[in-house]
Amino acid sequence: MAISVTRQTILVIAASILLVMSGCSLNTLMVNQMSPMLKAALPSLETEEDFEVARDAIPAQLKLLEGFLESSPNNRHLLELLAQGWGSYAFGFIEDGIETVKDSDPDRAEVLTIRGRGLYLRGMNYGLRLLALDDDHFPAVMDQSPEALEAALQNINDRDLVPALFWAGFGLAGAVNLGRDQPELIIRLPQIELIFKRVQELDEHFFYAGTHLALGSFYASRIGLFGGDFEKGRDHFERAIQLNDTFLMHKVLYAFYYAHQTQNRELFEQLLTDVVTTPATILPEQRLANVIAQRRAQRYLSWADDLF
Repeated sequence: MAISVTRQTILVIAASILLVMSGCSLNTLMVNQMSPMLKAALPSLETEEDFEVARDAIPAQLKLLEGFLESSPNNRHLLELLAQGWGSYAFGFIEDGIETVKDSDPDRAEVLTIRGRGLYLRGMNYGLRLLALDDDHFPAVMDQSPEALEAALQNINDRDLVPALFWAGFGLAGAVNLGRDQPELIIRLPQIELIFKRVQELDEHFFYAGTHLALGSFYASRIGLFGGDFEKGRDHFERAIQLNDTFLMHKVLYAFYYAHQTQNRELFEQLLTDVVTTPATILPEQRLANVIAQRRAQRYLSWADDLF
């Protein structure tokens, strides 16, 4: 595990103490004191180079955080970590598993798809809980009209709320992507666009230009009837790369969605070859994300004859 032995030991001891301590207020105090340290420990996982180590370690850590959240339900650090953690785990590892077995074991792929949708929605809900601490329109407005959601989003002007918005949108987008046969998810497509457009307005640089990656994928992965627009998608991918060309997933999804959908094999292979030949350490603080990007790039290159 990427977290140092000393820090990991501290977390385990603290978790044990919380389990035996009595008194809700004392538990809350302990969790609130620890949560900044937990958030500070996140980069040590993001720099992990071993895909399997990260895949096996993350769920236990997230469950530990959920245990802490029971004692401090409104803890901002924990809610943000859980919103980001479950969404990122579903994207990086569950979707990897789906792609690995989708042809050889479709039943297993379906099980993973259902699991992935659930984890994405779990992340979304933590993001909405975090947002609700500052804006009482949420989460109820998510069950109202797109116009009501747009009005609520325009009332958000505090950039400190960008993480909550981004990770809620990320979870929703992931769930919809894995639920294209689920009407109750498909009707939420307009919400994805609205959320990420507002994040872009507030801070287009957040999480390595992640809002442009999300919007690029949104526009390039669907037909016009469902909000698709290939050229908008291309523009967002290009902007994401312009803002941060060391976050390799930008090129991977640019290739998989835009180049594939427009049947531009030359661009497809160029983008993915750039990814697999670039050291994952080009962005040291996101080494794990780049390792995941390279796994996908290699897989998609092997699919090229079937995709074109």
